[in-house]
Amino acid sequence: MCGGASVMRCRALLLAVLALVVVIVGMAAMSAHALQFEVEILTRKCFIEDLRRDTLVAGTVEAAPGQHQRINVVVEDPNGRTAFKREDITKTDLVFTSTLDGEYKICIENQLPPEFSYSRGLKRMITLQLRTGTDAKDYDSIAMREHLQPLDAELRRMVDLLKEASLELDYMKTLEAEHRDLNESTNAMTSWLGLVMI
Repeated sequence: MCGGASVMRCRALLLAVLALVVVIVGMAAMSAHALQFEVEILTRKCFIEDLRRDTLVAGTVEAAPGQHQRINVVVEDPNGRTAFKREDITKTDLVFTSTLDGEYKICIENQLPPEFSYSRGLKRMITLQLRTGTDAKDYDSIAMREHLQPLDAELRRMVDLLKEASLELDYMKTLEAEHRDLNESTNAMTSWLGLVMI
């Protein structure tokens, strides 16, 4: 199968396929976890997710029962505009598509209605499950809608994962170039400052 000069190519291809399988299994394992935390009354807990533009984000937010407490979910884009908002929830689906590159802030607020007085120690347990990109797509419904065989649906998912990995690599290259330019600029200013001080 692999003979002569193509042995190196076969090994490189085998390593690339093995690396892809490891990445796909790792992504699938990561997407299966939920985050649980407590939010005290009259406080806000936020999480930051760095997203590329046009990235689908899907998940659920569920609040355990709490006496007279209202849980609000707010997602802000990198410019501080509201991308998603739900008020007074016990359980809600969180679904939006990013419109900008950058850090999105996902905040859970625990509010107390004005008719109730503050009582120290009130808190609610929150379960947040979040999936982004390819993990957020429901390939079962896509397969049913487009009449795909299971193998075709899995192939579609793998192609989408490869596209997502390629886009992520391009995004990382852009970030690296921006950081390199900033580093070079800072280095040049520091050099000039050193010369001026001498």
